[in-house]
Amino acid sequence: MASSTLPISQSQAFCARARLIPASLSGPVRFTLPHRHRRDASYRKPLRTMVVTETTAEMPKKRQASRDRSFVDEMRVVAMRLHTKDQAKEGEKESKSPPVAKWEPYIEGYLHFLVDSKIVYDTLETIIQKAAYPW
Repeated sequence: MASSTLPISQSQAFCARARLIPASLSGPVRFTLPHRHRRDASYRKPLRTMVVTETTAEMPKKRQASRDRSFVDEMRVVAMRLHTKDQAKEGEKESKSPPVAKWEPYIEGYLHFLVDSKIVYDTLETIIQKAAYPW
């Protein structure tokens, strides 16, 4: 066996945060623990586990750029910004806070939305015209 080159303080921190999980889950490090034979069992497979360390710091979620989102997603975000907590609790209640800044959609996203809508509309019209039964 190779000896560990970590100082004691680092190895203790490593072991303090380590946990064992089943080997069926994919992972970078696998250890095989020695198996124990019982007199009544002729053969047993060795028990395999993996050691996985956890970090306490959370990775910040990456926000999508507005150009990566579709036009409908942009409209949904703007609508949710306009929907205040008071409206959610009380119904249609006027908010006392100033309105959100004016939304300026991208032309490319709007045109893409219109093209997709036209394709869906034309496809539905074709299906209805080719139907065996009139609507």
